[in-house]
Amino acid sequence: MCIRDRSRGLGVLVFCLAIISSGLLISGDQLGRVNLLFLLLLFVLWPVISIITTLVFPLIKRPGSFATLLLAIPIWPRHWLDAISQLKRDCLFNVWLFKESQKLLLIFSSGCMLAFVFVLLFNDVSFVWRSTLLNAQQVYPLLKMVAYPWVFFEEAQPALAMVSVAQDSRLAVSTQISATSVWWRYVFMAQLCYAFVPRLALFVWATAKLNKAISAFEKNQSMAAVVEVEQKNAQPLAPIADNSEVLSNYVLLSWNTLPEVVLERLRERSGVPSLYYDLSTSLTAELEQQLVKD
Repeated sequence: MCIRDRSRGLGVLVFCLAIISSGLLISGDQLGRVNLLFLLLLFVLWPVISIITTLVFPLIKRPGSFATLLLAIPIWPRHWLDAISQLKRDCLFNVWLFKESQKLLLIFSSGCMLAFVFVLLFNDVSFVWRSTLLNAQQVYPLLKMVAYPWVFFEEAQPALAMVSVAQDSRLAVSTQISATSVWWRYVFMAQLCYAFVPRLALFVWATAKLNKAISAFEKNQSMAAVVEVEQKNAQPLAPIADNSEVLSNYVLLSWNTLPEVVLERLRERSGVPSLYYDLSTSLTAELEQQLVKD
């Protein structure tokens, strides 16, 4: 399907953007120093904001949505827009868009993690933080709160001494800057807990939701097709006889002896028969021949 091919292209583009942006940010300055607070903006604050946006935007049903504005940009192929229109007609666009957005964000998180590991393998990186207004005692509670999801991983937990050593200032050069290399575990766990795992869970849930919607749509389509075929193959019913007309000159044959009440009702509805035969007691060969002739 053309829309799937276009989705793969977007996935590759997002992955490349994640590799480039994350790689440049993690590489640091000329001395290999990486600002820890900038990494938290990319790996913690941005994922949290995007997840909140994912949960809040579906509740705000406005016609001028971001997806509508994005599709209005004249950069999309005609056949791809036609596929989008078909999804809208089939009432599958919203669940498809949710699943695709989670997939692209999951790809972005995967690209950031891959770039982070790649830079650590081939570059000597030191994690520092800089601030004119904040000191170590103020930054430490924030870093500790961010590390709460992996409280069980002691080696990736920040300490006040580590925060103090990691502070970088132009007025003072720290001789213990190499000790800040232990921050890579902290940054990696931040990516894993705030960016990758929640997005993976949302992607799995969105995929299951889309598959369920597609199954329901295909079931409805199949039922509609069956009803249409049955309607085409249905034969017109024979007209119902009008029993209100009183019959005359008819022969009543009964294989069992009818009660008098039944006979009386029959005479009222259909008239008095010209002949009445109770075949349960009076059927003979001669009578059978006579009935066949009649």
